[in-house]
Amino acid sequence: MVLLAVPVKVIPEPPVAKVDSASFDDFVGKYAWAGSSIVDTVTRKRDKLYIQSSYEDSLTELLPEKVDAFFTRERASKRKRSVHQARGFLHCNSR
Repeated sequence: MVLLAVPVKVIPEPPVAKVDSASFDDFVGKYAWAGSSIVDTVTRKRDKLYIQSSYEDSLTELLPEKVDAFFTRERASKRKRSVHQARGFLHCNSR
């Protein structure tokens, strides 16, 4: 039996920025990953943004890191998701 140890760097969660939730409407829509069938749907409920991928059953809250970047507090592997207005994603459909 061989046991391997690999150092893991824990990336600290960024602080939640205070941003005007009125700008959240700019991010609502469907975002497709280039070369993939996965589509992320971003919705707004009151003063919060949520994301749901085509393979997920529930919404995940998006927390602002800055005015145009967001992250989730979900699993570490999925924690850092940026939603940029027409940057980094192919914007397929807006409301």
